[in-house]
Amino acid sequence: MSAEQLPLMDPTYFLYAHTVELALKALLQAHSAPAPLSHGIGELFEDCRAKTLVGADPNSELHNLIVLLGSGNEGHRYRYGGKNRRARPHLSWVHEAVRRLMQIVEAHVTARVEDNALPPPKRFVVFGKPSYTRQPIRRKSGP
Repeated sequence: MSAEQLPLMDPTYFLYAHTVELALKALLQAHSAPAPLSHGIGELFEDCRAKTLVGADPNSELHNLIVLLGSGNEGHRYRYGGKNRRARPHLSWVHEAVRRLMQIVEAHVTARVEDNALPPPKRFVVFGKPSYTRQPIRRKSGP
């Protein structure tokens, strides 16, 4: 197969889109907002932006990231190789923008964990590796 038939960058874009989806859902949940079951990162981002959770985006960098990653992930375009591709953002820029988003999310999630930290348990159970034994096959007798 030639590089045109199987663009090897596509799985990387898919993973970045999935990372953004999970990060935005974590951001919403860190503020006790329900995270929708959909995978549309554009809707998730707008929800976070409406709740002023993503902070200022003066150059619309995060917005542009969401639009470009979201449009390429429609119909699982990034998941499967093929020739029909829309414009792709440069991977180094995607990496930098996702890193910035993750820093924003990390601050919110860390604060939530610290505010709601449970005291350590007084007792706890530790499980080891389960042991499996061969069990005889029981056959039904009769009809």
